[in-house]
Amino acid sequence: MSKHETPKPTASGASDTSGFRRTWDRAHYAEQAKIRESKLKSESAARYEAKLLGRKYHARPPSPSSLHETASRAS
Repeated sequence: MSKHETPKPTASGASDTSGFRRTWDRAHYAEQAKIRESKLKSESAARYEAKLLGRKYHARPPSPSSLHETASRAS
């Protein structure tokens, strides 16, 4: 529904104004889930290997570029 379009009435006579909620892209969310699962899988493998060696796994700190992206104030 574009900006200037009026909502179309439904069978009950009420206008359907919930069209903006139905804009998700399943392929995009599936891709994000695949990336997240691969990260979790690699981290769990690293944790397991560290445990076998009798060490404690420490996650790497974020890179400076990602810290810059999350800064709350611009300098």
